[in-house]
Amino acid sequence: MLDKLEFVQSLIQQFPGLKSDAAMNAWWQNPRGGWRLNHEGFDAFEQCKLEHWDYEIPRVRPLQPIVLLILDQKITQPYYIKLGKKPQLCFFDSKEATMYALYGDIDRFIAGLRLN
Repeated sequence: MLDKLEFVQSLIQQFPGLKSDAAMNAWWQNPRGGWRLNHEGFDAFEQCKLEHWDYEIPRVRPLQPIVLLILDQKITQPYYIKLGKKPQLCFFDSKEATMYALYGDIDRFIAGLRLN
């Protein structure tokens, strides 16, 4: 498994003139930890045509800080949270996307992550 810096270095080849330290600061919600992308990072990943899987998050249950913290601690590959009228959780890893699909909802997925 690549660490975040190795992952960024493999992608920045597609962005002439962009340095890895600039990409680290520009693409991630938290450059020093966690794999959550910010909007600019998600756009960069889409420009690279990286495959991702999107799952709707029910608006009835807003994302609480504990959910964001657990995602940040337990997800091991890039992901993005689309906010808006139809919030979505976007995974860039098929294994984690499959696990989310098997759990079927954000609460059960988070509970499963907490156990591991």
